Amino acid sequence: CKSALNKVPAASMLPFRYTVNGYRGCSHACRYCFARPTHEYLAFDPGRDFDTQVVVKTNVAEVLRRELRRPSWSREAVALGTNTD
Repeated sequence: CKSALNKVPAASMLPFRYTVNGYRGCSHACRYCFARPTHEYLAFDPGRDFDTQVVVKTNVAEVLRRELRRPSWSREAVALGTNTD
């Protein structure tokens, strides 16, 4: 992955401003899941493939480590796994 930290839109009103997701997709297959449309970014079908094509971000730990070491990082809370179960 290019970036591990995802900025949460302020309008979402969540108690955190950043997330990290080590996977794309989820085997729980909840039909109402808000993360399903993200599978289209990888040319997968969000309806058929979200629960069968789970993509592992193999370099997420390395990328996150690099991002957290930046002087500009504000040391905020980060929610893990918000797009998967």
